[in-house]
Formats: sequence, C-alpha cells, structure tokens
Amino acid sequence: MALNKLQRIGIGCSILWIIGITPYYAKLELQTIEKVGAEQYAQCMNTPSARADFCNREDDIYKASFNDDQLVSNAAYHSLFQVAVAWLLGFGLLRLYRRMKGPRS
Repeated sequence: MALNKLQRIGIGCSILWIIGITPYYAKLELQTIEKVGAEQYAQCMNTPSARADFCNREDDIYKASFNDDQLVSNAAYHSLFQVAVAWLLGFGLLRLYRRMKGPRS
C-alpha cells in the first residue's frame, strides 16, 4: 500500500508530536505531583498536633508512590490519544470536504 504525500506528512508530524510532547507532559505531571505534595506537607505541618518526623515520613511515602516510568508512560498514552483524535478529525474533515465539493468532472 502506497502512501500519498499528505499521509506521509501526517505520519511524520505524528511521530514528531509524540517524541516532542511526551517529555513535556511528563514534566508537567511531575510539577503537579510536587505541588500537591508540598501542599499536603504544609497542611500537615500547620496542624496543631503536627510532628515533623510524621509529616516527613508521609511526604516520603507520597513521593515514592510515583516513579519516572509511570510518568513517561502516562504522558505517552496522553500524546497517543491526541494523535488518534487528530487523525480521525483529519479524515472526517477530508471526507466532508470531498462530499461538499462533489464528484470530480
């Protein structure tokens, strides 16, 4: 099966999107996790009966529950979903365009 020029361009753009956006999403997710962890730690320390060793242990447990492989795989699935939606949208718009244009003369 031969691919036309637009399909080859689309495949190239999809690959570049996945390679480029996956690290961005992984970094964004890591920043969100760190922000939530910092908020939970601050909330723990602000309680009247707070003990630093307890809050530190809880913070360590929270941070250990996430690993880099999990973050990257979640980001990769997120970017793959976006590529699939873009392809479906592209094919749908192309079909709509051809239907509105009518048969070729």
